[in-house]
Amino acid sequence: GARESVGRRGLRNSDRDRALVRGVGGGNQERDEAARIVERPLYARYEQIRKRRTGPAIVVARDGNCSGCNMRLPPQLYYKLHTLSDTVESCPACHRLLYAADETNETSQQP
Repeated sequence: GARESVGRRGLRNSDRDRALVRGVGGGNQERDEAARIVERPLYARYEQIRKRRTGPAIVVARDGNCSGCNMRLPPQLYYKLHTLSDTVESCPACHRLLYAADETNETSQQP
């Protein structure tokens, strides 16, 4: 399924999540660092997506859409991303890993 439990500690706002997201944009050294921090099943899933897709394997969910494929996310999935921190969600269309945009900061930055 599109959901994978990551244990008692949530992933969305954790150091592990930030490490994996940093590893996406970085080179092999950053990716290797993220691999040491993130649970093996999640990192294996990330690597599988990264090798199969062009572009990033982890994308932001913004305004109800996946920024990887621009498809509309089911409302329940979008809600989960913004409220739960103990699961990792995937886009049902492109299967990229999703994280919630911090829309409060983005809204306040617009003129």
